[in-house]
Amino acid sequence: MDNRWEVRKNEIVWKVGSGDHIDNIEMSGRKLAAVLYYGVGSGGTVRLTKRLFYPTLRTIPNDTHATLMHEYGQEDFLKFGIMGREIAEIPYEIRFNGILMIHSRDREGKIRISRMLYPSPEKMAFVEHITIQNLTDDTQVISCGTCESVIYERGTKGVYVLETETRGPRSVTLKSGRSVAYDTIYTGRKLCDEKPEVNGIQELTARRDFVNSVFNDSLVLTTDDPVLNCEFSFAKLRITESILDTDGGPMHNPGGQSYYAAIWANDEAEYAAPYFGFAGNKLAYEATENVMKLYRPFMHPQLYHIPASIISEGTDIWEGRGDLGDASMYLYGMTRFLLERGDVRLAEEYFDTIDWCVRFAASKENEFG
Repeated sequence: MDNRWEVRKNEIVWKVGSGDHIDNIEMSGRKLAAVLYYGVGSGGTVRLTKRLFYPTLRTIPNDTHATLMHEYGQEDFLKFGIMGREIAEIPYEIRFNGILMIHSRDREGKIRISRMLYPSPEKMAFVEHITIQNLTDDTQVISCGTCESVIYERGTKGVYVLETETRGPRSVTLKSGRSVAYDTIYTGRKLCDEKPEVNGIQELTARRDFVNSVFNDSLVLTTDDPVLNCEFSFAKLRITESILDTDGGPMHNPGGQSYYAAIWANDEAEYAAPYFGFAGNKLAYEATENVMKLYRPFMHPQLYHIPASIISEGTDIWEGRGDLGDASMYLYGMTRFLLERGDVRLAEEYFDTIDWCVRFAASKENEFG
């Protein structure tokens, strides 16, 4: 496998060379997830596709995978021109440090185009912030296309509205060294809800503040291996940003274009909870306590197995595979979380769930132990 990425502290950098290649990455806020396919196409130009997921805009049937998704492909790419002629964007550097950045130039090197892509931390919105700089000694006239759309969908909560808008001048005269900025803003909502007010720069600042707090404010790993250090930081970011606001309370979600607004005994209890016990993050604490609260009603006195997943914002379950060892996963993860928190009140409140899991696991022991 080609080693495209240079690893730095909490950042990876791809110095784009020859050949085509597409990567992908998922980022989340509290009301939206985005999977971006980005890189270099066969003609050496920027390729960018956005798949936006709206976990609380539930589709029909409202099963595990009923998250509304819409894809914005290359045809939705905001295009620019110089002196009235549309340009091809040639990427020379791509970075990720919690924000995806694509830096490119036109073929003649007259302008630099910097695209920054990120979710809003708290709103149902995604932003592509674009800056164009004149690299020449001459004045250049920059023209801009548009990405404007309104899409209506239906689901369990009625009619949904997905909107795209472009902010910035359609034509601007740039003197040497000067820059101009554009925002393409993607939002989703229920029809009767107010459209969220989104400021691209404010959301960029909020995203940076969130990322920096995850990277630097708790459980920082420092070793002699910069790859391991960076990988650990990225893992902290991905697990922490994946907490979504739902009608059933805050839920950590695996994501991956399939699993949202639901919890699992493995992903949320066994895998996420032990880290969240150390994270020092209030929302992570709330999401983990929510796992305990949502699973407790299924801990039957007759020791019937708990469901593999509680889905659809906590309103339904999935147990198609029967007992997958979920009680053992819950026992492992939540015991560690409660010990790490050191909160006696919380431990006492949910000790009955730990006890139930111990008794359930004991009931499955065979003659060989």
